[in-house]
Amino acid sequence: MNWVDLVWLLAVLAGVVGGLRGGMLSEVIRYAAWTVAILLAAWLAPGASWAIMAGSGAGLLVLSWGIRKIVRLVAGPPTLVSRLGGLVLGAARLTALMILLTLALARPQTPAWLRQVCAESRCSGMVLSWFRSGPVTEQIQRTI
Repeated sequence: MNWVDLVWLLAVLAGVVGGLRGGMLSEVIRYAAWTVAILLAAWLAPGASWAIMAGSGAGLLVLSWGIRKIVRLVAGPPTLVSRLGGLVLGAARLTALMILLTLALARPQTPAWLRQVCAESRCSGMVLSWFRSGPVTEQIQRTI
């Protein structure tokens, strides 16, 4: 287990805790915000700078935070079933984010030492073996 595995563990644990605290509805709103942010970034990518894409994404995430707070005020605290659903969705959201981050670090432009550390990691090694090579992996790496 190296530091990349520890980052994976902490990220998924953060997703579990966030989903458990917020509930399923909060996670669904987060998924919608992340989806819109990614689609907006892909749409802006050809002509926009990284600062514009990051600012747009951050603005959408802040907006989703506000929507989640309003929904929480109206709907009340989440029930146990909602919390357990949020736990699963939160873990899945952060796992997907870590998979994308791993694929971004596996690009040829990444320094060789960082690619090697990722390859030696158990979590990143599994991701890299799943997405060994192919049109989908190459498209993700080109986009990232």
